[in-house]
Amino acid sequence: MPSANIIAKQEQTPIFPYVEPPKEGLKLIEFINTNLLTMVDMPLFPPTYSTYLWAKYVDPENVPAWRGFMEICSENESFQRSGVQCQQFINEVPSSLTTIYTSIMHAKNETRKCGQKTTILTYDLPLYMK
Repeated sequence: MPSANIIAKQEQTPIFPYVEPPKEGLKLIEFINTNLLTMVDMPLFPPTYSTYLWAKYVDPENVPAWRGFMEICSENESFQRSGVQCQQFINEVPSSLTTIYTSIMHAKNETRKCGQKTTILTYDLPLYMK
């Protein structure tokens, strides 16, 4: 397996230093009533989810983790509503606020390139606790 330095050299992600915002910045957060959002009807278990559960149960070789599985399943789909993409590797301490902020800014910039206004990110639990 290649080292982190070799992986990081594949494509450089600019680092955005984290600067703690003033406390009154929290007043700028806009909360919306999620009950007003329209949702599409979906089956209880979408086919990709069912397939992944089956694959993990049968346990064939080379089944990637959920994130990689979804990226493979959606790589050829036009994502007018959404898409699953793994972010670039950032060769920094994962729990550093600068690393987290850099990943947020990179995702936001990629979202804007697609003409979208909303970026949705998920992190592993330890990063949520930061």
